[in-house]
Amino acid sequence: MSKKRTWIQKASYGMCLGTLLFSPAESWLEDQHPIEAVTQAEVELSFQERFPDPNLAHAVYLELYPEKTLFPERVNLEAPVSAEQLATITTLADTPERPITDLTGIQQLSHLKTLHAEGDEGGRIQQLEPLASMKNLEHLTLRNEFIQDLTPLAKLTQLQSLDLSMNRITSVQALQGLTQLQTLRLTGNQVTDFRPLEEIPAVQAKDTAHFEALAQTIQAEETKTTGETSQLVVYTPEGEQIAANVASSQGEVQAGNTVKWLQPGDQMVQYRDSETQIVAFLQQNVVGEKLVTKQVRSVLSANVQPISILNAKGELIKQDSCVMMAGDSDAAKDVNKASIEAALEKISELVPDINQHRGTIRLPSGEWYLKQKIKLIDGVTFEGQGKTTLYRAIGDFAKTSISTVDQVQYYDAMIDMANDTVVRNLTLDGLRAPEASMIFHQNGITAKGNYGEGPNPQAPTAKDYLQNLTIEDVAIQNMAGSGITIDLAKNVTIRGTTAVTAPNHAMKVENVKNDGIIGYSVENMRVENTLTRTIGHNINGVDGKNYNICATMRKMGHPDPGLAYYVRYPNSRDVTFQHNVVLDNPYWEGLDGHSVQGMTIAQNVVVGVDRAIVVGGQDYSQNEALPVDDKGYYYPSQDVTITNNRINQAVDRQIWQPQNQAKSQVGIAVWGTTHLAPGPRVTGYTNGVVQGNAIDAIEPSSSITTHYGAIALKLVGNKAGTENEAQPQGMLVTQNTIGKAAANSVQLAGISSAGSTRNTTLAANHIGVIGSSSPAAQAVIGKFTHAPITLREKYNTMTFQHNIMANQNAVMVQDDKYGIRSDMHLEGQATNQWEDPKDNTTRQQDQYSYAITNVQWDGETGTVTGNVGNQVGTVEIHQGSRSDVLANSQQAVANTYTRINPATRTFRIQSNALKGTNYREVYLARTMIR
Repeated sequence: MSKKRTWIQKASYGMCLGTLLFSPAESWLEDQHPIEAVTQAEVELSFQERFPDPNLAHAVYLELYPEKTLFPERVNLEAPVSAEQLATITTLADTPERPITDLTGIQQLSHLKTLHAEGDEGGRIQQLEPLASMKNLEHLTLRNEFIQDLTPLAKLTQLQSLDLSMNRITSVQALQGLTQLQTLRLTGNQVTDFRPLEEIPAVQAKDTAHFEALAQTIQAEETKTTGETSQLVVYTPEGEQIAANVASSQGEVQAGNTVKWLQPGDQMVQYRDSETQIVAFLQQNVVGEKLVTKQVRSVLSANVQPISILNAKGELIKQDSCVMMAGDSDAAKDVNKASIEAALEKISELVPDINQHRGTIRLPSGEWYLKQKIKLIDGVTFEGQGKTTLYRAIGDFAKTSISTVDQVQYYDAMIDMANDTVVRNLTLDGLRAPEASMIFHQNGITAKGNYGEGPNPQAPTAKDYLQNLTIEDVAIQNMAGSGITIDLAKNVTIRGTTAVTAPNHAMKVENVKNDGIIGYSVENMRVENTLTRTIGHNINGVDGKNYNICATMRKMGHPDPGLAYYVRYPNSRDVTFQHNVVLDNPYWEGLDGHSVQGMTIAQNVVVGVDRAIVVGGQDYSQNEALPVDDKGYYYPSQDVTITNNRINQAVDRQIWQPQNQAKSQVGIAVWGTTHLAPGPRVTGYTNGVVQGNAIDAIEPSSSITTHYGAIALKLVGNKAGTENEAQPQGMLVTQNTIGKAAANSVQLAGISSAGSTRNTTLAANHIGVIGSSSPAAQAVIGKFTHAPITLREKYNTMTFQHNIMANQNAVMVQDDKYGIRSDMHLEGQATNQWEDPKDNTTRQQDQYSYAITNVQWDGETGTVTGNVGNQVGTVEIHQGSRSDVLANSQQAVANTYTRINPATRTFRIQSNALKGTNYREVYLARTMIR
């Protein structure tokens, strides 16, 4: 025995490494009030040296020495003042006798919260740059000044009230981010576009006590002659165009909100919104002869409205010649088709700017019917004005695929995008009846690059990809196909301009029978602030495999089956899904990535979805055209980040009220692939991070989901292609909260390994009480073990670090595949803890279902005792070197095989062969506990 080692040991602790990040001092001190080292020279700076405007210096002086107000002759602007003194000032105001004209130096008042200045003939403020850094300002009044540019106010996000009445302001774009504003006054300026203010609380209050913008007066530069027309476009915050109003003796309102002049002189057109919060005037000098006033029929009837065509600078270049006609008649559809095509033709004549933007087609507010697809050209923005809805009934779509390439079929849509195109501020409605059975023929928006076709496939070139697609604030609903389908495109943005907070969110896909949003072979695709709801279908009892939001690659029906054509259909890359709300898909997957290189899924809400988040490869396991050895999964996803998502959380369920109340079958599943790519077989592991997610209401309940749980892993760990590197990139699952809403909220598994993990770490996860399957699920899948962490299949190399489990669980880690050849390499089980620490010392044997703990070795008598996990039935001592054990060539020690006491889960072995020995480590067959 002297040359052999006899191996028994209880688990040792792993190490959890943290990272301490340091930032430059200027980064972590940003927005703080620095403690200044005041030099003597600085102390001696006077008021007039610090503030070039004597009136500003005077106001600051009196704020520090208010007693001098009654004795103005005692004000001494040559007196020194320190930075500490200036930092005490929170309120400042000028006086009619001394109006501030220059704000230079005011940034030294680092704690200023309220500033009131009002100009007069004695002087007026023009520049606001000194205010740009004053982020503590809460109340700002600058009335009757000469202010034009509001850009310096853009970062003053603490502002609660703002009065800029009687200035020279033409744009309020800089105020868009001031979301704390409760009062806003803009009367007496020259603003005509109030759309940037839509989300500001003062505007949303809908009363003049909070928001007022009267007397916006614009003087027309060009003199008009009677018979000619003038136009001023004034938008409300909601994007509605305010109608023109003019005295009938002076002019006549025409189509497109233009005014035809009938009488010479200084004329005026008024624009007033329904709440009388906005009133604007166009002042126009008119010459010529007075025209005879007569009643004329408007060029456009109430059911016909003009399309606006703008150039790349946003200037209106054409209106009235292209119109939209209301109603669902064939005549209306024909007019709308011809008008949109004519508008596109006009845009095509324009020269694109440096951003490849040609111009904008702006449809009027209203409801309009289409008969055919709108096929955009390069460089066009296609948008609605106010609330614009386009309808296209399923009967007006092509009944069969519009093209078939490599046995992949492509179908008709309402809008087809091109390079450098934008679609925004529209509702696309397919009017799908519930009984409609088609699932592909009616799509909302499509965009497709050039994959090529025929034999000898080639990789797409740069020109084959579509470039720069934006879909913004578009609601797509009631489709018998998919909402948005993007093929072979780079730089794709699909987003709402505001966070998702309500069911009527501007950017949404709802009630579609196929996929909500899907990108094939996309690069740099972002989907954010988007609501998807009621996705997928069940036809004749068969669930469709449809996604709320997905990035993938085309899986061809080609006989080979597309593996040789993979070069034509590349992986998607650099995809981000964030800040979305994903609801009601009882059939398949919510947020999904197949074969994506570089994927981030972050800060989404998922409720009522069968499989909330799934990342994997391409399934060719059932393709009968492949040889047996070639069947499997191909092209793994890599560099995956899944963080801070909320899955089936009670608060979200209450807010969103999903129709599907069933539990999900999995919260997050990350699956590698059996094949990295066609050719010699190499496993395709998926690497990445799953962190900070909250998951509840999970129950695997079908024959293909038995290995699922709140988080499910398979073939994860070493990044595919790096297995033999010194430090291959692995899989980290950390800081997730699972099943904490209630006991048995999650059933079968908190974290489940379906096998073949490499370099995988489970750290600092908090897992509640995991329940067994319900009777209904057991009737389908049978009875499975349940635990916070389950090992369903073999070949796992895992490290556990400080996970916390609810005490009511029978065991922390349940191993279903322990055996002589299970090839399990598990480290750090002893670092896991119970929620109530009272069990940490008394239940060590429950840390692992095949645990051996509390081993007592008596070499004098040859006696060994200990405790075991709940799956251990017998214990036998083997001897051999470490390499022997790992190679399964160790030798059993004679007369050491013993059965455990099931009541106490203890064992006692006594053998003469053990006398005079000690122990170093314990190995259970091929399961190694270290």
